Amino acid sequence: MMAKEFYFVSDLHFGGDGSLMVCDFTEKFIEFLRRLAQKTEETELIIAGDTFGFWELTTVAGTAQLDEIIKHHAGIFEQFILTGEKIRITMMVGNHDYDLACDPVYTKKLRAYNIHLDTSLELTREVGNKKIWIEHGQQIDPYNAATEYGNIRALPLGYFITESLVSGASKYSVFGASDWLKDIRSVDVRSIPDWLVSNYFYHEMNLLLRWLLVPFLLLLTITAAALIAQFLQYVGVFDVNVLLDNPLVRALGLFGNILSWIITASMFVWFFVIVVSVPLYIIYRDIRRTLFRMQLFPSFKSAPTNEANNIYLERARAVFRDKPEICSCRKALSLAVRVRTLSKPSRACLRNQFVAAKSKGTVTKDTSASRQSSQNIIPIMAKIITKSPRTSITPEVKSSLSASTSEVIRVIIRPTGYLS
Repeated sequence: MMAKEFYFVSDLHFGGDGSLMVCDFTEKFIEFLRRLAQKTEETELIIAGDTFGFWELTTVAGTAQLDEIIKHHAGIFEQFILTGEKIRITMMVGNHDYDLACDPVYTKKLRAYNIHLDTSLELTREVGNKKIWIEHGQQIDPYNAATEYGNIRALPLGYFITESLVSGASKYSVFGASDWLKDIRSVDVRSIPDWLVSNYFYHEMNLLLRWLLVPFLLLLTITAAALIAQFLQYVGVFDVNVLLDNPLVRALGLFGNILSWIITASMFVWFFVIVVSVPLYIIYRDIRRTLFRMQLFPSFKSAPTNEANNIYLERARAVFRDKPEICSCRKALSLAVRVRTLSKPSRACLRNQFVAAKSKGTVTKDTSASRQSSQNIIPIMAKIITKSPRTSITPEVKSSLSASTSEVIRVIIRPTGYLS
């Protein structure tokens, strides 16, 4: 029977070396699966990739990795069996569990837990007369895309970074002041240097050393101001450097002279650093361009922190542009996310009004009447959402949802529904 109600999760990342083998959300996920076990066969759970951390697990090789992970997460997989008897569970392939796409043995192993492995890069599901497009997205990321999908030897650069850096870090995370190092696998590889520096400062740096940084940073600020004042003196705005020769410095006597000498020495040091940094930066840029030209680094234009998601946004736009049957459903799901942010009383009110409208025959499951029935429910949804202090509905969203179906709305207002 074709499913009409869908639940989505992804990036569970079960498994890995050291502390990565420990799942922090075991009880919550088991409870989630138990609730799904109360559903009917018209329900499907789709796990959209990176269920397992094969890349981070270096102590075991091959399909034995899956056995090792299942052994350490026995409670979750026992519940998979029970839930899979009631609903369909579909698992997609991500980059961290890329091996799933390379060996048919995994399909048989997972089927024993009532999990249906689908190695397709994209899946579609129908909701009413519209479609949902699902993909993990690794093939559009140059760091994580396999050059020959399905070939176990066609491993991307991200694999080698994860295997050496992430799995190695997890082994030693137990020696840190806290267990923060294991979270490295959730960090984009382009952001790892900044992430390490930040966590060192907040978790590992000695408290006394932090306080010693305060006068250093103060001196650095004063030095920057002194360099600017020196430049203004050079161009003729001031006759003297106002930070080195002013009434306050003169009033401090010997201490003022010492302070002036320290600032002057700091100015020389930082001026030298700036002068040397300019040609070094030019050389760095040239080396970087050379490595990209020789294809030793992936051709990736995004900045490490702020723009890494742009490739996924562009991919989504391309899907919506090239596949019109997906587009309207996307807008409906956009509103679904808005509805899920409503307060509980608002959601309860929405469900009650929907049930009342359905009992009067103004809303129907019949997909041939979906458009008309969804238009009937739109004013109710708009009214409730607008009243909520946490979200709002725009005329554009209201108009786009008018093209959706009662089946989409039925998914939206489920009291225990999850949409991610």
